[in-house]
Amino acid sequence: MEVYMKNTTNGNTRRAFLQGTAAVLAVPLILTARQGAAATPPVVLPPSPPTTPWQEPLPNAIIRLDPVSALRND
Repeated sequence: MEVYMKNTTNGNTRRAFLQGTAAVLAVPLILTARQGAAATPPVVLPPSPPTTPWQEPLPNAIIRLDPVSALRND
């Protein structure tokens, strides 16, 4: 652990390296233009078409169909 904290021959430490790396990674975040929600107008959707009501009432009970003879195992 003590090896990492010692100064090297060129005077840099591990901490200085990490601080420099963090600064380099933060530069694009600082320099890029911020695009907020106010910059883009809201999308305007056309009105939905009118709906037509169902023409026939649906039955309340389920009507079972007879099985097809081709599907029987007899």
